[in-house]
Amino acid sequence: MNDAKYQDISMEPRRIIWRVYHTISLLHTSCLFLVIHWQGDMDIAPLFGISLTIPFLPPPVLVYWHTPPVGSYKINTDRCVKDGFASRVEIIRDSSGQCVHIFFSSYGECPILQAELWAILDDIIIAQRIILSNL
Repeated sequence: MNDAKYQDISMEPRRIIWRVYHTISLLHTSCLFLVIHWQGDMDIAPLFGISLTIPFLPPPVLVYWHTPPVGSYKINTDRCVKDGFASRVEIIRDSSGQCVHIFFSSYGECPILQAELWAILDDIIIAQRIILSNL
């Protein structure tokens, strides 16, 4: 170990074992030590308190889009934050399923909660415009 050579710290077996155990535990809890890294050594993972079982995932559920009632609109939105930058896209359809409005906005670098609140405010403003244009 570098400590023994450069810092004149003796190499005690218990200390080495503890540091290896601690490093592996930190890498695992930080999601930096993946199942693939254990290939060939899967039988020792439990010694570190690491479970390599694949979690059970429920089967996918089919979701259907239905047109809104006659005289009303449906707003479908999708929001995304990538590398700290938030954006969203929105599609508004009328009761026949025709696209009335497509909207994209970028909120720049901001926390997810702030982006969600901006998107809700945008939805309210757009809904008000649609209602007013139909009066």
